[in-house]
Amino acid sequence: EEAPDLRYMGTITDLSAGGLRMAGDRRLEPGAKLDLEFALAHRPEPVRLKGEVVWVRSLAAGSEYGVMFIDLSPDQQVELDELVQFLIQKRTQS
Repeated sequence: EEAPDLRYMGTITDLSAGGLRMAGDRRLEPGAKLDLEFALAHRPEPVRLKGEVVWVRSLAAGSEYGVMFIDLSPDQQVELDELVQFLIQKRTQS
């Protein structure tokens, strides 16, 4: 039987070329595979990647997760590297 398609909203609190940290109100287990989609103000199209939960930490309200990007194509990796560099430059200009 195929697993149900669940949508889950979370808040990205850190982003790198290898993965992200996010917080949310649903508990995800380490090893869970995710189809990630997130929007950025400077991009017209959302970023779509695959990830795997590698760690979970309980918070007072919800949980925090470490997610490693998986199965990236070479183009996705280049795009992600450029995105991270853009965000770093933007933060240092603030």
